[in-house]
Amino acid sequence: MVVTPIADEQEWRDAAAGCPYATFFHTPEWFTACRAAAPCWRQDGRIFRFEAGTAAVFPFLSTRLSAAREFIQKKIQSARWLIE
Repeated sequence: MVVTPIADEQEWRDAAAGCPYATFFHTPEWFTACRAAAPCWRQDGRIFRFEAGTAAVFPFLSTRLSAAREFIQKKIQSARWLIE
């Protein structure tokens, strides 16, 4: 088995399209939506390639803790008018 980062979004799309139980949350479009909502996130998915020729895509997101903390603090500060 070989594990590599996702480099080709089309391969990611093809894997999701070929899987009967894949949902929107398994696609690059999901990552794009997450990234638009929270720019601190980055795509950190992996493709597992097996000797038999099959592949599995794991669409992970990751962030630096400090970037996530900063994003959350900004959201809280911008929403303070809701509670005042």
